[in-house]
Amino acid sequence: MKLVHLEQVVAKKVRDIDGRVAGRLEEVHADWRGPECVVTYYAIAPRGTYLLRQLGMTGRTKSILVPWDKMDWSDSTKPRLTCRASDLPTIE
Repeated sequence: MKLVHLEQVVAKKVRDIDGRVAGRLEEVHADWRGPECVVTYYAIAPRGTYLLRQLGMTGRTKSILVPWDKMDWSDSTKPRLTCRASDLPTIE
């Protein structure tokens, strides 16, 4: 298990398996499973929309949903997807 400090990774650029910028890490979703808090998925603001969202200008952009096991944290300063961003589901 890898320990990652959320305050250090939120808003970081996330690249996909091809090295393309997928967007910026916007949210981390977790559930309590007994005494442990377990990450279930991440939400990535698509490229170019993170700052607009932080300013409240959401428009109709969609978040990319990344299952916990599709994020590579081997270098926590450079989070990467283990797949293409286009292969992942999105929600508004």
